[in-house]
Order: sequence, then structure tokens, then C-alpha cells
Amino acid sequence: MWYNPENARGMGTASGQFQKTAENAPTGQGKYCTYFEIYGKYRTGVTEEISNTTYRLYLGGNNTKDYNLLRNHAYTVNVTLRGRNEADMRVGNMLESANCFMVSQPSTEYMFDATVMGNGTVTPASFYMWPAPAIVPTPLEPDGAMLVWETGVAGNVIEPGSVKLSDDKRYISFRTSSTIGGNAVIAAMKNGQVIWSWHIWSTTYDPERDYDTYVTRTITWSYYNSLPSRRIGVMKVNLGALSTTPGDMSTIGLYYQWGRKDPFIGPADFSNEKSTPFQNKAATSNAAGYEWKAVMNPKGIPTSIQNPTRLIYYSADWVSTSNALLQANLWGNPAEESIHLNLKDGSKSIYDPCPKGWRVARSDTWTMFTTSAYPDAGKLADINIDGGWDSGWHFYFSAGGSGDTAFYPGTGSRNSSTGRLVGMSTTGQVWTSTTNMSGPGRAYALEFITYNPSVCPVKPFDRATAMPVRCTKED
Repeated sequence: MWYNPENARGMGTASGQFQKTAENAPTGQGKYCTYFEIYGKYRTGVTEEISNTTYRLYLGGNNTKDYNLLRNHAYTVNVTLRGRNEADMRVGNMLESANCFMVSQPSTEYMFDATVMGNGTVTPASFYMWPAPAIVPTPLEPDGAMLVWETGVAGNVIEPGSVKLSDDKRYISFRTSSTIGGNAVIAAMKNGQVIWSWHIWSTTYDPERDYDTYVTRTITWSYYNSLPSRRIGVMKVNLGALSTTPGDMSTIGLYYQWGRKDPFIGPADFSNEKSTPFQNKAATSNAAGYEWKAVMNPKGIPTSIQNPTRLIYYSADWVSTSNALLQANLWGNPAEESIHLNLKDGSKSIYDPCPKGWRVARSDTWTMFTTSAYPDAGKLADINIDGGWDSGWHFYFSAGGSGDTAFYPGTGSRNSSTGRLVGMSTTGQVWTSTTNMSGPGRAYALEFITYNPSVCPVKPFDRATAMPVRCTKED
């Protein structure tokens, strides 16, 4: 039993109880009507979790149009939860906090907590060579929400006009388009400025049910830390990718500068950019003022958050020109000594771009991609692949050159000094979460090359470089 003050807001326009929502409340009264909300995890079976779900019921004299709570009245509400009816506008899909939300249902409303930065966890300070302070999230206080960009034409990924901030300014909701397949970024705003943004990955791919288990190599090489072999769950596609078919541009996914959470659109074709950054880009619909641009000279992390479509290029790092400000812990796994491979796994940070339960790969993830005892393979015989170059390579991810393979497309990357696409169709790169502390402003990545064939599972790159991410399981 609850005691509530009188709140008479009038009669709405809903045609049935499924439509009794804030949108169908009396004009101008939606944010002031009284409701209660039930939140829980919806399952189809004993163990199979589907999603977090909310049930919001607006109170009043009936279950359709009446939004009036009158003094000295008793209102009895009998609620039976029978499932998650997509036609019931009172039912919402609550997404768990991360910088990327995977959505798989067309014409469906989703919502997330817009007060949480990324996964909302603290990343410890790092102290080796160039100390970095702890990363401590603070509650966001948005006063608005907007769709920053989406792939294809307007409405291709997100239903037009559906991105909204809740009346209590805590949740952002959006509705997917009638078809699944694409990427978008939605932002929380304050005083007309982006204060955080989230990647919406519209895809039928479910990594919880379909991922590869890589076996890493036992590391005993000179100038490398010694690491035992282990098993790592890895997604079958790059972050934001929509296909596994070689030659299909949607295998490439999105590009990321090391340590940033915001994705950059992939290319339209396998051409390099000879003059202007983003000259070769896939089609997107962008909000005014948030077109794709490459700008020179670092201006710090807050500026990068406010400008999610601005690639920041420089000779080494996008954060700062000062080594003392580079922050090796941005993706939660800073190196703690100058030799290769990190002995520790670290933890997922608020800037990690992967979905809930997944994180940017650790530095030893691809050590089985070569057949040689030393990690760098400089000839085809030392590369652990099945078949020849097919707009990328099919790598075996266990020892012996047999078993299942994972396809890695030739993605090229955006050059750290110019912001332009280079190496398209002839090279591929994928970030790890680990910095290379032998040189400031650098981090490890997988690189493979088809001309003069070679593979380097742990190659240092300038952190201002933009390249794909392939997420690995957190556990």
C-alpha cells in the first residue's frame, strides 16, 4: 500500500491499456503523471536470460485514458506479468551499462541508464614510467538526448524521433527501425553539449551463444614476459561488423583510436585515402554539427568526449603532446614494465568500447596466429592460416594448423599523422588493451600483411591510429 498526494492530470488519448504511456497522456502532462515501474530479468526458460525488462504502469481511474489520482480515493491495481509483448508500449528493454549496446529486435523500444559512464567502474592508477591517475566515473546529469549518427540514411537503424530522455532525466530510450543491421551513436546532452555517448550495434549476431575459444601460446621468449597458455573467448567479428563473408565491406566493422570509447565509421570500399580523411567512408546520416572530421593536435579527454565524430590525429597520441598526460590505463590494462606482453589482465574501464561482458583484447590474444616459436612470422610457412588471402586471412586459433578458423579482414587503419586510411585490402590491424611502455604514446596491436607476408601479434602502434577492435570475454 502506498499513500500518494493528489495528482489530477486529465484524460489521455490511448485506445487501449497497451498504449497508456507518457506519450498518450494529456497534452503537456506526460512528465507529471504518476506511475510505478517494475524492473527485472526476463527469461524464457529456467536458465536462459533474455534481457532486463521494465513494466511501467500509469495510474488513474481506469487502465486506458484516465491519468487522474484524486484525493480520498483508493485505487487497486492488479498486475499479472505474462511475458514481454512487443506490442505493449508499457514494456521496455533495459540495457545493462556499457559503451556499446547490442540490439537484435526490430521495431522495439530499448532504454538504458544515461547517468552511468561506460560500465561505471573505477580503474586503478598506474605508476610505471608515466604515472596515470585512477579513472573515477561521476554520475552524468543530462538534460537532453540526441541521435548523433547512424549508418545508411536517416531511419535505417533508429526510428526517427524515438531518441528521448525520460522525465526524471535518468534514462534514454530509443526504438529500432523495422530492419536489423547497422550502427549508430546516441548521446546524452547538457546545455547543448555532448557529455557522453553510446554505440548502438544493431545485429542478429549473439556473441554469448556463438564465440570462438582461442588457445594462446606459452611464452618463454627472450625479451618477453613469461606467460602460460590460456583459453580466451573471442567474438567472431570485429566490433560493429555485420558479416563474416570475405570481400563484404561490412566485415570490417568500426575503427577506434586507442583508449577512446567512440567508434569511427568504416570505409565504403577497399581504397586508400590519398588526400582527405573520411573521403572513403561508408554512408551515414549525421546530426548537424557532428559530421565526420579529422582534426590535428590533442586537446584532452573531455574534448574527445564532447566531439565523438572528430578523429584527433597527431604524430603519436590523441590525448596530449605531453608524455606525462598520456594515461596508460584508458582501456584498463596498462603495461607495468618495458618488455613485451603484460603479466596482468587489468580490468575493463569506463572507456572500453565493448558490450556488457566483453572487453578489448589482452596483449597475448593472437600469439597462436604464428606457427614459429618467435611471435613475428615473416613468411607464409610461419603463419597459422587456412588457405590464401581472401580479402583477409582465416587464422587457426589453436596449435597445429588444424581445427576451426577465425576470419580477419584486411582493414587497413587510419594513419596517426594524417588521419587518412592506409593499407586497405593489403593489411589488417586490431587493437589490444595494453600500452607499449618502451615508447610513449604507443599501444600493442595485431598486424598482418599480405604483400611480403607477415604477422606480428604484438606490434606497437601510435595510439592516435584508428583501427578495429575485436572483443574478448571479461572472464
